[in-house]
Amino acid sequence: LYGFGMSMGGFGIWDLLMRHPGLLAAGVPLCGGGDSSYAAQLAKTPIWTIHSEDDTAVPVKCTKDIVQAIQKADGKKLKYEILQGYGHNVWDYAANKQSLMQWLFCQKKRNT
Repeated sequence: LYGFGMSMGGFGIWDLLMRHPGLLAAGVPLCGGGDSSYAAQLAKTPIWTIHSEDDTAVPVKCTKDIVQAIQKADGKKLKYEILQGYGHNVWDYAANKQSLMQWLFCQKKRNT
């Protein structure tokens, strides 16, 4: 199972990864954010998150904060991109990024 969501769906993917560690093989939260206190358990989960610096609907700080916390927790399976010029619509970028889809479908569920 893979999780892929944007905006409130991005928040939902972060929340699902936090509440049910090991349920998803990988998550792709776009323009969302999560609770940094869960960073240690997220550090082992493959996550690719994308946000645009000029997003006026969901501040990019929401993604930057959780990314920073996961990095501090030695998260080695985290990929992230901060874009410019997409506003709140990074979906077009993500949906057409071939390497993202290839990465996603190569992820396997970890044993919990």
